[in-house]
Amino acid sequence: MVRKHVVTQHNGAKRYKVLSQYYYNTILHHLQHLFTEEDMEKVYKKKEVAEMLHVHLNTVDRWIHKGWLKAHKLGYAVRIYESDLNEFLNRWN
Repeated sequence: MVRKHVVTQHNGAKRYKVLSQYYYNTILHHLQHLFTEEDMEKVYKKKEVAEMLHVHLNTVDRWIHKGWLKAHKLGYAVRIYESDLNEFLNRWN
């Protein structure tokens, strides 16, 4: 039986629960019905944006730092939504 670890938070303390494969699949099934492909917006890494625009990664960092390009921090990762990238490109073109 495959077990999945799920992090829950109670009074600021993280607790790890182990779910059986059945419960994991049930939760996943319900979440997939809530969010369809059309609902999900494309999200890029800073490196992907730099490669698409043919600029150095430091340039993308500078745009984010100056507030020109909106980025979202997810834990340690920084991600850029496609709508924010399009807004940035439309503003400078």
